[in-house]
Amino acid sequence: MDWKCLKALHIGEGNIDFNKFFTFLRSKRYSDTITVESTSMMKDGSIEIEKLNRSLDHIYGKLEE
Repeated sequence: MDWKCLKALHIGEGNIDFNKFFTFLRSKRYSDTITVESTSMMKDGSIEIEKLNRSLDHIYGKLEE
């Protein structure tokens, strides 16, 4: 596998129904760790901070519902 070609999408960029996912977590009263894996580093080594923050804000919002 060529790891430099791997791109993990941010929330809203793919086909996963995250509303359903977070509804399920709440229904199970899940309150443990969530790991986020999404590509946020650009080819020049800089970080897409705004994009990363949007994804994290979305997650925090869903967890607070």
